[in-house]
Amino acid sequence: MKEDVSLINLASDKRAEFLMLFEEFVGSYLLSPNGERHSAYYDEGRRQARSNLAKLIESRERGEDITEDALSKLLPYIDTPANRKREFWVSSAGVFMTDARKRLEAAGIVRQEDWPQVALSIFNFVRYCNEKPDQLLQACNNFAASPYSKGFQAGTLTPILNALHSDKFVIFNKKSRLVLNYFTGTSYTQSLIDYPEANSAALILVEYLANDLQKMSGGKMLAVDLFDMFSHWLVAVKNYLPPLFKAKSKVGDKKIEAIVSVPEAEEGEDAMQCEDASVIETATSTDHTQIQYLLLTLGAEMGLNVWVARNDRSRSYQGQTLGTLPHISQELPTQFNPATQRTIELIDVLWLKGNSIVSAFEVESTTSIYSGLLRMSDLLALQPNLDIKIYLVASYERRDKVKQEIIRPTFQLRERPLNRVCGYLSLEDLIEKVDVLRKHGLIKSLNPDFLTNIAEYFGGTDG
Repeated sequence: MKEDVSLINLASDKRAEFLMLFEEFVGSYLLSPNGERHSAYYDEGRRQARSNLAKLIESRERGEDITEDALSKLLPYIDTPANRKREFWVSSAGVFMTDARKRLEAAGIVRQEDWPQVALSIFNFVRYCNEKPDQLLQACNNFAASPYSKGFQAGTLTPILNALHSDKFVIFNKKSRLVLNYFTGTSYTQSLIDYPEANSAALILVEYLANDLQKMSGGKMLAVDLFDMFSHWLVAVKNYLPPLFKAKSKVGDKKIEAIVSVPEAEEGEDAMQCEDASVIETATSTDHTQIQYLLLTLGAEMGLNVWVARNDRSRSYQGQTLGTLPHISQELPTQFNPATQRTIELIDVLWLKGNSIVSAFEVESTTSIYSGLLRMSDLLALQPNLDIKIYLVASYERRDKVKQEIIRPTFQLRERPLNRVCGYLSLEDLIEKVDVLRKHGLIKSLNPDFLTNIAEYFGGTDG
């Protein structure tokens, strides 16, 4: 692959740091009792995974219902006495503390009557990858496009793939993803659509470091397992990888340089690992996806290129995956510093014209308005001279909450108060106006700035 050389060069810049940390990992974790228990999961998990899949294939070919076994034998469970007793598949990268159905039904992600189709989709995906590992991209795109894929990202599906083909697939959860991104300068998300490219990058990195890893560890484990175990230690035990960036800005005549963080969106898969995390995604996530879909299709109809947040590209609405909609850009213009670039990549929807961002949208359909405003504020702090239209979209019943949040001191007491540059768009008004425009065939002739005429800009004491 053409990216191999550049990736290895990036890894070379971090090689000394990686190996220094890996040496600490070997001495402090790998050879400890906890490390020995951790390493034992890999061989046991592979043996059980292969047996599980073989039995499921036999059951399916006999025409039997495989719902129960597909969900308990292919998804990764945390090692608990209860899960062992129920003969759930226990993985070193366990996600589910208890029956996956309870978690996803409680969160409103999967309806009870849909589980047979969900289970069959998971089974077909795993079987396809097992039999045709070189067609991973096709498998991931097909699964992500399914209406029964909601709630299942790379963290829930890659442990079984790795167990079946450790030479072809890496476990790709939050820990390994953060480590890969950090040491290779990439920005992969947990989306299954990202996984084929991320998997390729991780395998290249592991192969590049394999001799060192095995020599330093004693050569008793596969390099891919060492990478996964090292990732767990580095992120979950040592807490080494805060997402920090060097950033420069200017306030008046004063230049400011600082180390800043760009937090990632919360991930449902990580929440599921907590015993008390009964809700990993609220029912309003459907509203969030619906609004993103509306904005993406509206922008495309206007002849613009569009961008959906990296962590939302595998979401589906009306059977269409957001990341595969018309005019979707796969990469953003790279004229910004890394901190700005990362912030922009996580904005819900962008409208693009050539190499320019013309409009940015944050969608708020959950209980908090703060996160979207904070991301917009971060963007303006990093790029105070950036001239784009920014909007927050929420239902009208939440208008007062939007106003209350946007005039908080942290947003107001700055050179460019956020309420002056970020407009509020009522979801109901937006839908109504777009419907009228579509009915009269006017969308193609619209200028993106038409939204400024229907957006509301709150003042500190009025509005």
